[in-house]
Amino acid sequence: MSLILSKRSLCEDHADYEALLPNITIVKSLVDCDDAGNLISGPSTQILQKLFNAADSDNSVWFTAGDTGDEAPTSCFKDTQVYYSEKSCNDACGFQSVTWTPHTDKCIDDAIADAFGALGGVEATTAPAVGNYTGPSLAIAGYDTFKEIVELFAAYLGNPALVGRPLNEVLGVLDAMCQLVEEKIRIKRSLRKAGLTIDPCDF
Repeated sequence: MSLILSKRSLCEDHADYEALLPNITIVKSLVDCDDAGNLISGPSTQILQKLFNAADSDNSVWFTAGDTGDEAPTSCFKDTQVYYSEKSCNDACGFQSVTWTPHTDKCIDDAIADAFGALGGVEATTAPAVGNYTGPSLAIAGYDTFKEIVELFAAYLGNPALVGRPLNEVLGVLDAMCQLVEEKIRIKRSLRKAGLTIDPCDF
């Protein structure tokens, strides 16, 4: 049963986050700033454009174009649904799920606020937006699932106007994204391990 449950979760979110992590690390090592401490154009910003520019979804790694020219591109980021069996003493059976949400700390919360504001978000008034991306919430606190947070970060990092933003702000968002992706990798590894383990509860 644990194999069925874990495979169900993993098949719904098959993106390779382990390949994304070294890309973020490379970008962090290449970013540079001008004398005022603001991000300058270079290989780091070019890589971020290739990874996250939703406006250029034909050439973006983490966004795919819609089926028609009118559709907004969709990201490859997904929330992880953790499934459990509904089999009960009444012989009812089936599956239900809960959504895994990442742990957030002050660094992630600060990065959410920075990205929200940089993309024109105004608390309780205006959702952050750039290109084809519009944030799902008018409130900073509304960004709490993996998909909501990481798509906000991707929109910020893939924004062509990122050049000129304070380097400390950019590094803060990169660090927060790195932390989120690491958490995502851990939950997916746990699910893979559960699928490969024969537990006494399975009998």
